[in-house]
Amino acid sequence: MVTKSVPYNFRCPNLVCKAEYVAVRRDSAPPQKPRCVECGMAFLAKDEGQFIRYEAAWPVTLVPSDYPLLG
Repeated sequence: MVTKSVPYNFRCPNLVCKAEYVAVRRDSAPPQKPRCVECGMAFLAKDEGQFIRYEAAWPVTLVPSDYPLLG
């Protein structure tokens, strides 16, 4: 059972890194321990009894196959 959770913005705690994420609380653990994809800093894995999943929120890079979707 997945508990509904409101996504929230999360910035890597490494002050030099500045990577940004969207974090969502879930009932199941992520496949790997959460770490920053840029600098490798470990993130909090669990809060208030729920696991936290992080998804990178930057940068969005379009590839040629995406261009027809923009028109």
